[in-house]
Amino acid sequence: MKHESHNLRISKASIGTIVGATTLAIATLSLSFVTSAEMANATISKSAPKSAAADRQRDAMETVIKDYLLKNPAIVREALQTLERREAETKIAEVKAAVIKNRNALQNNAASPVSGNPQGDVTLIEFFDYRCGFCQRVAPAVAELLERDKNVRVIYKDLPILGPDSLLSAKAALAAERQGKHGIFHTLLLNAETQNEESIKNIASKVGLDVAKLMIDMEDPAIAKQIEENSRIAGELDIQGTPAFVLGDRVLPGAVDLESMVRLVAAERTLQQEMKKLKTAIVPTPTKTATR
Repeated sequence: MKHESHNLRISKASIGTIVGATTLAIATLSLSFVTSAEMANATISKSAPKSAAADRQRDAMETVIKDYLLKNPAIVREALQTLERREAETKIAEVKAAVIKNRNALQNNAASPVSGNPQGDVTLIEFFDYRCGFCQRVAPAVAELLERDKNVRVIYKDLPILGPDSLLSAKAALAAERQGKHGIFHTLLLNAETQNEESIKNIASKVGLDVAKLMIDMEDPAIAKQIEENSRIAGELDIQGTPAFVLGDRVLPGAVDLESMVRLVAAERTLQQEMKKLKTAIVPTPTKTATR
């Protein structure tokens, strides 16, 4: 699966992970070899100052740890892998909890544009920016998914992160939704060479929108609030760039390719069906009371 996206910020996770893993390795070794260090310290004269004794104990411990790491460098890699795995598991759990918390806002906001089957049994949510090259690249895959699977609903969440023209485009698209022509406007704007006020007006006129009304609606505080809400949700879901998709309880970052989309949607549908069967199975069937 491809994970190309425009990033909101540069993550410090790699640096933090390396430092954390190294610290973990050293801490683990410190506990393992403290006995050896204490044995080395046993030779220190009881009359020596406490500070000198502590320095010698520390030096002995550091020597033991250094020698062990030099002879067994794989332990640092193992500690790094363990830490990375634990952090990944924690992050997945946190994102899942955030998705569940924001489920209603993600799926039931009537102002959010929808394509595909509005009553689809699987919902795919896309956070995107009209000026994002990766969003433009993934758009045909989303369109093909909807062509292949007539029971998928796609919800669009505008996340303008690439400057003023991105924000302008997001407002225009949400204003076009009010006139019932988001679909065609969305496609043309996403594929336009430039996204600015002039291109927005040209596209709006081309698809038969009331341009004057569009420009007025773009300044509606409700639209600005909707975009702010999208940004808030994206932050809670740890979405750091566009595009990003939400499917079930998962966040899928980057330009997901078509075959991965098809496979993931099928897996989500199967999961939902199994969960439905499970819920049906555990709900007790009402029993009839015999009457005399």
